[in-house]
Amino acid sequence: MEKNERTSGNNHLLMYLLQNRANDFIRVFEAQNNRCFMGIYSLYRVAYANKIILRDDHWSVNFIPVVEKARGENQRIIDYLASIIPIPENFIDDFKMSLQSFAWFDKEDDFEFMLDGSLEHLEKMGYRKIDCLLYEAGLKFNFKEFERLLALGADPINDNTDK
Repeated sequence: MEKNERTSGNNHLLMYLLQNRANDFIRVFEAQNNRCFMGIYSLYRVAYANKIILRDDHWSVNFIPVVEKARGENQRIIDYLASIIPIPENFIDDFKMSLQSFAWFDKEDDFEFMLDGSLEHLEKMGYRKIDCLLYEAGLKFNFKEFERLLALGADPINDNTDK
């Protein structure tokens, strides 16, 4: 391990995880005797968050080779961590619950508070109600509602205004 990695190994460990550099991550992790200030399960959660971000296919065409490489490296980190600790069957539900603590808004907050305007105002601007509701569910990390709205035809990618 390089000198600067020894003095701040946890910082490098997290950096390598976020950069999807599997070989460096594993090397530093093993040099620390499979210990980390945030815990192995927390590292797994960060790697899983990377997986969610990287699974999107709406990247610039020129950037896709980089994304594909990052996907593979990230999966190596996930597989490595899963070989060290058991991942609970309810991981996805646990992960979603933990993410809700990072939501920008509470369940009780409305459009007036969140967006300085009403749903009706956004509709008058040409936005589809279903897409506005999807945006609200995303800001509140309301995953069930988000998935329900997607199934009903909400489209977070396209600009659905009538402009």
